Amino acid sequence: MGQAMALEQRQIWHVREVDEAPRTGRCEVIQKLVRMDPGMFNQTVEDLKPLIQKKRSKWRKSLLAGLKLAITLRYLATGNSYKSLAYGFCVAPNTIVSIVSDVCQAIYDK
Repeated sequence: MGQAMALEQRQIWHVREVDEAPRTGRCEVIQKLVRMDPGMFNQTVEDLKPLIQKKRSKWRKSLLAGLKLAITLRYLATGNSYKSLAYGFCVAPNTIVSIVSDVCQAIYDK
């Protein structure tokens, strides 16, 4: 129980900003983070959501489609290492590898 609570509190600003930007109107954050127009980012999330959003299980929460797209776009825009992205987005490096692969495949298929 304590570990789950600690994981909830470990969110880094990237995660919160990507999730909250459309609601709070701070869309410049998305533009700086992923180097993409916020409107286009939101449209892309909606287009890819059926392909990249996993269902939530009772053991863990699934990562949001917007977060997955932001991680992938950040990787493609900057060329940062998976480890660097893992620190910035508070997601395990092995998860980053699968996210980038899955989202790139979804973009290609769409």
